[in-house]
Amino acid sequence: MFNPSNTLDMIPLQPGGTFHIYTHANGRDNLFSETKNYYYFLEKYKLHIPPIAHTIGYCLMPNHLHLLLQFKNEDQLLQQEAVQDLMNRTKNYPDFRDQLERFLSKQFANLFSSYTQAYNKLYHRRGSLFIKNFKRKEVTSEWYAQKLINYLHFNPVVSGFVTSPDAWLFSSYKAILKQQQTAVHYQQALDWFGGVDNFIYLHQHPMDGSFDY
Repeated sequence: MFNPSNTLDMIPLQPGGTFHIYTHANGRDNLFSETKNYYYFLEKYKLHIPPIAHTIGYCLMPNHLHLLLQFKNEDQLLQQEAVQDLMNRTKNYPDFRDQLERFLSKQFANLFSSYTQAYNKLYHRRGSLFIKNFKRKEVTSEWYAQKLINYLHFNPVVSGFVTSPDAWLFSSYKAILKQQQTAVHYQQALDWFGGVDNFIYLHQHPMDGSFDY
């Protein structure tokens, strides 16, 4: 049974690694109450995540979200000014590696915090919007990647919001299928599926799997 929740919440994010990132709204709240909230989150996302990782797949749902990311390797990260400053402040390499992993996690904290501030202001709300720690699991096989991408794209279908993956506006399905030039790095997803024909074939129905928070 495919169950990505069987993992530690706080395993370190590794430069060059591929990870499934997922998080949930705090309590019974929603992360996205209106269509404009999704678009605003994606705009914030573009500021914080592309500098550190390539987006292979994603799905935003009313009360939770999933991301499939390939983090940039250390050499690519070192080209960024923020990471260069971090390196200058860290004298020995083991310390720097630890700080770099923390830096990757901090980008998500900044994303969720900035979105929460705007959301709370818009809806006259207070307090945290996301659960305390976002979850993560390293993707180490094509099999897992296929299952995960299929799960992401069928999430809105299984939840009853739409009847097919292409009907949900806030996932990577269309970008991958149509090979659109967007923030989604569709070629890696297609490589995992062995091409667009197999991508379509394996999206005819949900693969066996589950997801529990």
